[in-house]
Amino acid sequence: MIVYGISCAAACLVAYIGNRNRRKRVHRAELVFFSSLPLILVAALRYDVGKDYLSGYVSYFEMIQLNTLSQKDQMDFLFHVLNWVIAKLGGSYVWVFAICAVVFYLFTVDQVFEDSPNPALSIFLLTGMGYLFIFLNAMRQMVGCAILLWSVRFIREKRFIPFLLCVAAAAGFHMTCVFFLVAYFVARVRITPIRAAVLTVVILCLSQIITEIVKAIMQKTQYAVYLYSVFDTGKDATVTILMLAVLAVFFSVFYADNPKFQMYYNFLLSALWISFFSGRIVLGIRMMWMFGLTTIISLPLVVESILEEKSQKVLKAAIVLLYSVYTLITVGVQNSNSVLPYQTILSRWF
Repeated sequence: MIVYGISCAAACLVAYIGNRNRRKRVHRAELVFFSSLPLILVAALRYDVGKDYLSGYVSYFEMIQLNTLSQKDQMDFLFHVLNWVIAKLGGSYVWVFAICAVVFYLFTVDQVFEDSPNPALSIFLLTGMGYLFIFLNAMRQMVGCAILLWSVRFIREKRFIPFLLCVAAAAGFHMTCVFFLVAYFVARVRITPIRAAVLTVVILCLSQIITEIVKAIMQKTQYAVYLYSVFDTGKDATVTILMLAVLAVFFSVFYADNPKFQMYYNFLLSALWISFFSGRIVLGIRMMWMFGLTTIISLPLVVESILEEKSQKVLKAAIVLLYSVYTLITVGVQNSNSVLPYQTILSRWF
């Protein structure tokens, strides 16, 4: 945990100092890079950290090297091309992890500096909410989620073609990212707190019917193999649902009727509603990540909307404390996503 704590603190410190001293937008690229660098290094230099590191990603790369990969086992296009190019150039699988780390953090942190009023807090939440540790396991999908988060700027600017290209690029790493196309339209719906409460109740009441409909559709797609497989555990993400529900209440209490707040509010509600189907629809929680990642920006947005500076400071301290405890329990004690012990690629030779 020490490695993750130090890298998170270093990234937050750079973001805090850089954002306070920023004078011109031309410094944005350097600020994003150096704020991301501590996190990139930890992710890029790891070895056998995350459940899928050896059995999933390393074995896939080695099959490409040995020309033993069958077409039915080929992963999504852009990720496959990345592995293929590195292998043909004589590179190591380490480059796959390094490039994915660069894409994930640069896209995520750039959007943080684009929309978050408190970049340092947002970067902390990337670790505190667990998305950093999810990335160390479900790397392909989280790279896609980072690109989707970055595409939010195009939703706000009503530029559908660039948004569509981003979704296509994200789907090149994980096909489920295509689902995020609905975000372009969801962002424009005016959902007040009262409407949000009504819709939440309706979705809960219709959840079983919705589940059966989705499963029937899945039976006719390539994802039918996941039904009743080892991935179909039936376990719901109770803690995640509760955390999203608390955030939804918090956002509703401090609801601000402006387009930017509304967009992120809608994304949070979408994440909450999708989380209801964890355990019912196989891999449903992974669909939630696409919208859930936006909360690293939306939570600081809500905090900064509170006018009293003293209240802001208390809330920020409470958020840091609560998510630190959450991380210590889920990662430090339970070792979720198998990210402990942390070791580097250098451990293979020393």
